Parts: sequence; C-alpha cells; structure tokens
Amino acid sequence: MTKPQPLTGEQLKTRAAELNAALTPEGDAAIACGYVTAEGKPQVSKFNRALMEAHGLALPKQRKAGAAGRGKPLSFSVTTGKTGAIVLAGGYGALIGSEPGGKVSVEHDGNRLILTVAA
Repeated sequence: MTKPQPLTGEQLKTRAAELNAALTPEGDAAIACGYVTAEGKPQVSKFNRALMEAHGLALPKQRKAGAAGRGKPLSFSVTTGKTGAIVLAGGYGALIGSEPGGKVSVEHDGNRLILTVAA
C-alpha cells in the first residue's frame, strides 16, 4: 500500500477549515491531511508549514543552528559550573576558524569576552 500524498493548496485549506470547525486536535488534523510518518505519527511542523504556504505565507527554509547544522543555537545562556568553568558550543570555534585541538585567545572588554584564533 502506498502512502497518499499530503494535501496542499486549496484542498489543504478546505480540509483544515473543516477539521478546525470540528475542533480536531492539531496532531489528528495533520494526520487527516496526510502529514504522517510511516509509523503513523503526525508531522505537525510540516502540516503547519504547508498550511501557511497554502495561505500565501512563504517562509524561509529552516536552518539548524551551529556550524555543522546541529546542536544549540549560537546565541544562548549557560550556567557556570561549581568551579566557575564555562563550556562553549563547538560552533563558536568553527565561526572564528579554529580547528580541533587549536588554540583560542580569550580577551575581555568590560563584561564581554573576545575569542580569536591564537597564532
């Protein structure tokens, strides 16, 4: 049995409106419109993106954070450890051109830290 194609465009808008009027939960609506994995789980993000595009809202493709496209975004808060150590995401090293095992210079300017690749 082949998986049916998810609804798009006007068909998606019409079906989503029907499901909304029936107060259908978001996950169930996604499945009813064909946004479902092979395991039967709803693909809510894909459903919402397709619905927005059907309404004329073209969003840029989502990019994952970090230099390698995974992990935490490069703008976040961390908690210092008991020894005062701060661990930074590897994406910061990649942004400044640091190689694994390379040296990084840390300077401070008031309450800011400045990271540069050490020569």
